[in-house]
Parts: sequence; C-alpha cells; structure tokens
Amino acid sequence: MIIKVETETELQNLVNNSKALVLDFYADWCGPCRKLGQYLESIKDNDKYKDIVFCKVDVENSDLESVCLQHKVSGIPHVVFFKNSKEVKTVVGFNTNEIDTTLNLLAS
Repeated sequence: MIIKVETETELQNLVNNSKALVLDFYADWCGPCRKLGQYLESIKDNDKYKDIVFCKVDVENSDLESVCLQHKVSGIPHVVFFKNSKEVKTVVGFNTNEIDTTLNLLAS
C-alpha cells in the first residue's frame, strides 16, 4: 500500500520510523504524476523493496504546503528518497531509470 500523507506530523513520524522511505509529490491533474503513481504501485510489493515505505503527498493539499516548500517542490512529479531518516536523493520528473537505481540503493 502507498500511504497518502495527510499531515506534516504524519510524514515526520513516517520518516523517523522507517529504514527507507520514498516520498512522491504529485497532483491529480498531472499526467506524468499518474504514470509514476501507477509505476510505484506496480513495484512496491517487490520482495527486494519490502523494507521501503512508499508515501505520496498531494501538492494541492494546503495543509502540506510547508512540506512542499521544505523539499523545494517546484515541478512534479517530485520524488524524495530517505534512508535512516536522512534525505539521500531527489528525482524530478518521470524518470524510472533513476528511480529504480535509487530504490536499489535504498534496498541494499
């Protein structure tokens, strides 16, 4: 399951309590965001990613505006990767090669 983050506190708890986390910033009207969402949905249950938490943040949720600013979201899709509560990489755009490479690093 991909967790839809609704509050800043919820996100902070997920980041702090996850070995690895993928945070997908998206908007419902964004075609590449929908494609990326489908892609992440199709790979999230892969055994090699079992320790990775997949989350998404709707950039149009006004309660999460500060989260978007904190992660410098200026284009979407915008994916932020965390390992041991630290941000390790950001990928902007629908770039599955770069996302796969980063997921493999998180899983190792």
